[in-house]
Amino acid sequence: MRIIINIGRVILQLIFDVHKIAPVKNRITIISRQSNTPSLDIRMLTERLQKELPEYEVTVLCRKLDNKVSYVWHMITTQMHSVATSRAVVLDSYCILISFLRQRSDLKVLQMWHALGAYKKFGKSILGQAEGSSQQIADIMNMHRGYDAILASSEAGVQGFKEAFGYDEDYFRIIPLPRTDLLRDPVYKEKKRAEILSAYPELAGKEIILYAPTLRKGSAAELQEEKDRIDEFIRLVDKDRYSIILSGHPVVSHRVTINGETPVKGYTSMELLTTADHFVTDYSAMLYEAAVMGVRTYIYAYDLDNYIDRRGFYLNPYTDLPSYPHRDPHEVIREIGYDKYDFNKLRDFAERNVVKNDDCTGSIVNLIKEVIHEA
Repeated sequence: MRIIINIGRVILQLIFDVHKIAPVKNRITIISRQSNTPSLDIRMLTERLQKELPEYEVTVLCRKLDNKVSYVWHMITTQMHSVATSRAVVLDSYCILISFLRQRSDLKVLQMWHALGAYKKFGKSILGQAEGSSQQIADIMNMHRGYDAILASSEAGVQGFKEAFGYDEDYFRIIPLPRTDLLRDPVYKEKKRAEILSAYPELAGKEIILYAPTLRKGSAAELQEEKDRIDEFIRLVDKDRYSIILSGHPVVSHRVTINGETPVKGYTSMELLTTADHFVTDYSAMLYEAAVMGVRTYIYAYDLDNYIDRRGFYLNPYTDLPSYPHRDPHEVIREIGYDKYDFNKLRDFAERNVVKNDDCTGSIVNLIKEVIHEA
């Protein structure tokens, strides 16, 4: 395996070096493999860069790694040319081209990881585990090598990201992601909520529960258990009092329904969060968004012990979260029905994990200006 990958690296590097013959432009390239379309963070950052750096061309390249052949073709053509001619590259996920191959010494790379905080373990923290890559493949592929700066939403988040990326604290910049600007904007929340309720009037007049489970990797039996548990939770919810929006993880299918029946189209989990009176998850990092937005948050972790064994967390799920983790769906539903909620605990969680910043998008743009001028 090592020999085959190293041969592939030599071939790819030769192709990349040909691209690097082209002159460097005033270009900033943003690369993501989270989806085939730009995320909200990328759209917000792109718009601000174009406004504040009009002399720079901003190239956005979004391509999921769902077809390896087409992805490699995309990498050796579009990605390679854009990176080779850029002064800076911004990532929101692992990028093969950046870490696996040798870059120009003056290229600056900023990693703004797509999660607002470090909750469940990932990257180098879970090498060799059931949901992680193998240590051998990670070493050969130079996992997460090549970053000049990494964003974190707080000092608390740095501790997990240090382990996941394999960098010391000097590389981290405490700036939350662009979408945080909207999470703290009451005008955005009210406008988006009104828009969604108008599109789906069946949500009006009831308390809304947004249920957003995490991305899972497992056997067919484990994935079936997850589906069964979700279906059970939806069945148990009192539909006379609540409407429940199920928002599946976007990397898999982003199955979104109301009460498990009516499909919801065109809205992300974060947008749907604006309608929510209650937010339920197992291990999704969306709990940071919910806390910042001030939405009551509950943890339904039916397989918590097994998940700790196969993946684990940077935070203690019993003491560090805004809600105690429940394995029984009845307990979650009873907690949702309580008249009182500990908003102080929710606010403390948000303030500890996502620092206050009146202009996160602008702060990231300023950081990009800084690293470009250092080149």
